[in-house]
Amino acid sequence: MDDPAQNTYNILKNRIYFLFIFLGLCHSNPIMAFPDNSKSDTLQANIYCQMADQFAQQTVFDSSIYYMEKAADIYKRLCDRYDESYLWAKYVHIMNRIGDNMRFQGKYDEAMDNYLKQALHIGLDKLGEDDPVIARIYNNMGIIYSSKGYYDKSLEYHEKALSLKIKVLGELNSSVAISYVNIGNNYWFKSDYDKALEYYTNALNVQKEILGENHVAVGNCYNNIGMIYGAKGDHEKSLHYFLKALEIKQSAWGENHLSVAITYNNIGLIYELMGACDNALLYFKKAEAVIIQLMGDNHPELANVYQHVGNTYINLENYSLALEYLTKALAIQEQKYGEYHPFIANTIRLMGEAYFRQRDFLMAMECTQHALNALVPKYDRTDVYHNPDISNPLSDLELMKALHQKAILLHSIYKLQSHNSKDIEMSLATFQVVVELIDHMRTSYKAEGSKIFLGEQAQQIYADAIQVAMSLYRITGNDEYKEQAFQFCEKTKSGVLLNSLHDAQSRQFAEIPDSLLEKEKELKIELTFNKTQRQLLIENGMVPDSLKLKKLDAACFALSTEYDSFIEYIETSYPKYYRLKYQTKVAAVEELQTMLSVHTALVDYFVADSVVYNFVISRDTFDVIVMKKDTNFLQMTENCVTAIRKVEVEQYAETSFYLYQKLIEPMNCYLDSITTLIIIPHDILYTLPFEALLTKQVQDGKKGSLTHLNYLINSVNISYNYSSTLYMYCMKEMQGANSSVNVNQRAFIGFAPVFQNDEKSNIQPRNLADLKVLGNDSDNRAIDINGKRYHELTYSEAEVREIVRLFENRHQQAHGYLHDEASEGNFKSNVGLYRYIHIATHGIMNETTPRLSGLIFSQLADTNSTEDGILYACETYNLDLNADLVVLSSCESGIGKLVKGEGMMALTRGFLYSGAANVVVSLWKVSDKQTSQLMIDFYRRAINLSNYAEALRAAKLKMIDNEATAFPKSWSSFVLIGR
Repeated sequence: MDDPAQNTYNILKNRIYFLFIFLGLCHSNPIMAFPDNSKSDTLQANIYCQMADQFAQQTVFDSSIYYMEKAADIYKRLCDRYDESYLWAKYVHIMNRIGDNMRFQGKYDEAMDNYLKQALHIGLDKLGEDDPVIARIYNNMGIIYSSKGYYDKSLEYHEKALSLKIKVLGELNSSVAISYVNIGNNYWFKSDYDKALEYYTNALNVQKEILGENHVAVGNCYNNIGMIYGAKGDHEKSLHYFLKALEIKQSAWGENHLSVAITYNNIGLIYELMGACDNALLYFKKAEAVIIQLMGDNHPELANVYQHVGNTYINLENYSLALEYLTKALAIQEQKYGEYHPFIANTIRLMGEAYFRQRDFLMAMECTQHALNALVPKYDRTDVYHNPDISNPLSDLELMKALHQKAILLHSIYKLQSHNSKDIEMSLATFQVVVELIDHMRTSYKAEGSKIFLGEQAQQIYADAIQVAMSLYRITGNDEYKEQAFQFCEKTKSGVLLNSLHDAQSRQFAEIPDSLLEKEKELKIELTFNKTQRQLLIENGMVPDSLKLKKLDAACFALSTEYDSFIEYIETSYPKYYRLKYQTKVAAVEELQTMLSVHTALVDYFVADSVVYNFVISRDTFDVIVMKKDTNFLQMTENCVTAIRKVEVEQYAETSFYLYQKLIEPMNCYLDSITTLIIIPHDILYTLPFEALLTKQVQDGKKGSLTHLNYLINSVNISYNYSSTLYMYCMKEMQGANSSVNVNQRAFIGFAPVFQNDEKSNIQPRNLADLKVLGNDSDNRAIDINGKRYHELTYSEAEVREIVRLFENRHQQAHGYLHDEASEGNFKSNVGLYRYIHIATHGIMNETTPRLSGLIFSQLADTNSTEDGILYACETYNLDLNADLVVLSSCESGIGKLVKGEGMMALTRGFLYSGAANVVVSLWKVSDKQTSQLMIDFYRRAINLSNYAEALRAAKLKMIDNEATAFPKSWSSFVLIGR
């Protein structure tokens, strides 16, 4: 097993990036027409304001506040004497400015209580709710709430400010862009990074158009975008944006400015994340020097720098220096923020990490518990055997990290010190709490990309949780712990897809009017279209500043905002939908067992750092087999897949038997009477066709006929799924479909564009740039651009025609669309009517951007068509299917980007989401002729057997019987995802 003290803290070293919130300074106002005896007063007040502006620009905030207060006193006397709205407007504006300056000094409570709340009360009373100064007050109040860690409250005020600004100023306004930034900041702090990026990008485009390329507001937008990419691990892109921001700020302000220091700090963070600790410390020191010179030695930004220096020294294993800097950071933070704040929690947690690495478990636990106290107001427990309420923390992300650290500490204390079962039991209880928190975080995020990123970040938490649960099982023999380990394993599988399916199902039972459901679908389709077009432009090298890309950015932002608001309206208006949507749970072992036939077993894998867990479930059995990963495991898996694809017989024989011994053989005692295996892969195992594993070792020089090798498929039917929970979901859907048969449903529809080698098969110029060259074998069903043509798929036409004939011979409705008729438009218009859907075509596989993987339909000469002839993966989520089976008879339709927490991001997911119960896909490039043979034989058997796994196995065994097609490259590419 992994030693948690050595293995897990690299995952825990997340840190907070400081976000610079750009606020415009005072808009100059003309001198109003006052009574003669007051003109000298107003003139003096405006002189004070100008002096205050100069000091504020130099970040000398005490002097700025001094002159602002003198100006405020003058205007307050005038207001009391004349009670004119323009006087009140000036007074309220100055009060807001004083609050703003105090915020920059870190005096949040004083700014809020003594100035901003008073300014808002007077403003609403004397000026009305639509005055622009009210928006500026909302803005500053939102920033202070965010600075104090109250992000939802902050969003409330920033959205008020944004709404008012758009109403008064219109959308193309720099002040509106500032609100976009501030809203993005709160999504950043909530770790909803993709949603934050939407707001930052929109703000950047607005500021560029209004202010030009080199304005400091543009630099601030670059800074914020850089932080998003840094948080998501794209360090090079992050550094690129930070350096652009730094260049603009230095040009405008020189070296000695607070904003420049903040960018120095961020650059240091990126270097530290890249492992360049010397460069990181250099930039931190630059930031420190500027901040001390301008703001003194007690400013929140200095604490932020000290925190990051401390973290760098932790990574350099200089724990005494780390604790020295973290202690200095904490002293400033506690003075500025009070008792509760995410920044405080992060600093204390890092101190706990430093103590933990030195094996000082007592101090490490004390710090970690203190971090929990700082995150949950009114939670003040030193008892480590107690966890806080997670319903309303100051920061979900920080709470997740602190709870994870606590759970690991308790496990380490049990293993290395106390051997007290109470410690490991509390470790498991803490993991249960943190997993519950992750579920809540996922449902609270708006952007799908943020949910997927959260799943990636949570993988180590789930791995550690499984380890603790299994340790308790070994200690106690209690099967409840074994099932708990399985529950944690399931949490790592396709969480976003499952939530999406659950969401769609919830709408069906929540009595939402059809008109609203149709509106939701229309918005989603339009948003998908614009996002796809935008991504295609980026993939094709279009520069970010291009007019076309800016227009698509704006369209995507507007549609995304409208869609989010629409979903919030439905959740609020239909509470039943809200309740159903957020009732997330994974499959229970007992429930799965009731759905498995007597001769079926399900194997759910989890690949951890040093072991592989095999969870085996059958009708009357549940067990967990732990296989220690040797150093060759990952390489042997890659070599096996490569050997199959390249027909390297000797390497295949060696690696496939090795993997059989690791992944299947330890379970043989449970498989005696099993005829069907349902495989739930994980990590690299998604790429492996298990049916091709050899169950007996082939002796050197005695390979003989390939038809007589001992393939696993010889003894069992095999199907796959993304998770046990998704399998259970599909089985329930199938049972519901069987109980309400659609008598009007047609049987089969097939599509084969064929791409006949004539002028009609020319690729339209607008699609050329969308395609990826995947191979040069003219017999492969992969895209091969030869001039302006696809390779012809000669056998695909016969494939579809023969399958149509098979159904017609049974007097079932079937139709095949061939050549030009096999268009994307015909596909979308008809597939909802059929039980079986078959697509024989070329496929695009885009590992970098999975949403741009796709299937090629016939290319229309009409360039005005709304369809481009490519069904992208993102479009498949908008289909309305009622299909029992979808067959993607194309290359690599089951391969995409492997994402921790979600599995394989391939075409399959969209079809499952849209209503397909089962999908057949391919794992690599396939031969046109051999694919046609396999598919025809598969359908011939499936019609008679109604068991797709058995039918696919029989078709593969027939190919194995032929020496020419017996090697797994010919038959093991196509796999069944379903039952």
